[in-house]
Amino acid sequence: MPLPRAEGTLLRIATYNTELSAKGPGLLLRTLRAEPLAGRAAWVVSELARVDPDIAVLQGIDFDHDGRALAALARRLEEAGAPYPYRFALRPNAGMCKRFLARTFPILT
Repeated sequence: MPLPRAEGTLLRIATYNTELSAKGPGLLLRTLRAEPLAGRAAWVVSELARVDPDIAVLQGIDFDHDGRALAALARRLEEAGAPYPYRFALRPNAGMCKRFLARTFPILT
């Protein structure tokens, strides 16, 4: 059951580290396509559907250039009653050259 919306609330945003990173390519996609959905993936889907934010900012999801894992997660969320028709995924910076990152994303201290 979704949480009730607070009176006067216009927009609810949630950020969530899903911890859905898998230890190999395509493993998260396989997990999200499995019937029935189980384990951590099932828990993440049920919690997001229960909280039902307008915008969900998710971390800890494997990135693939075609967006297949994110699309599979979105399908599961829609099946659970929490449709997210708009999605956006940035390429992670893991493994990138530190000098490139420092030039591209300067950190001010």
